[in-house]
Amino acid sequence: ILFADAEHVALAGSPPGATTFADEMAYGTSLVSDFSDTNLTHIDRAKNAGVKIIQYHGTHDPLIMFRKDPAYYREVATYFGGGVADYAGLQTWFRFYLEPGNGHVASPYLPDMIAWVENGVAPDRLTRTTNGLRLACPYPQYAQYTGPAGGSTTDPANFTCGGNLESNVTALC
Repeated sequence: ILFADAEHVALAGSPPGATTFADEMAYGTSLVSDFSDTNLTHIDRAKNAGVKIIQYHGTHDPLIMFRKDPAYYREVATYFGGGVADYAGLQTWFRFYLEPGNGHVASPYLPDMIAWVENGVAPDRLTRTTNGLRLACPYPQYAQYTGPAGGSTTDPANFTCGGNLESNVTALC
């Protein structure tokens, strides 16, 4: 029997075989973590081989929660920054984008990757044209609305990349 949490298990009298959603998630994660977790931050071989990486994640993905990705990217930036998160250095070959409002969808970014690998043009922003127009900025920047009052919030032209999502991370720890 699956329960929302331990409190609900107790309220039901702790029936035999009772489990919580968190227990089931932990079990499921343990089954697939070897090939799905982003926990390897020492990716020197990729960097040294000249690999380019575009990682992106929709903030409304109902299948895979996005919050682990910024933490992973921060850890990689810290590893390659010698103990200090160096996003500028990392972004020469590895860029991460949070896509506001997007869910679990396919990538339309192959042309951006080709331009980066073949022509040396790194994407300063990604614009999704499926599921509504969206602008994604290289982390830790984010899309800031600069359009007119009452303007479209789905028109990438009304946004610029700026700010720093990491500015409060230390204060929150």
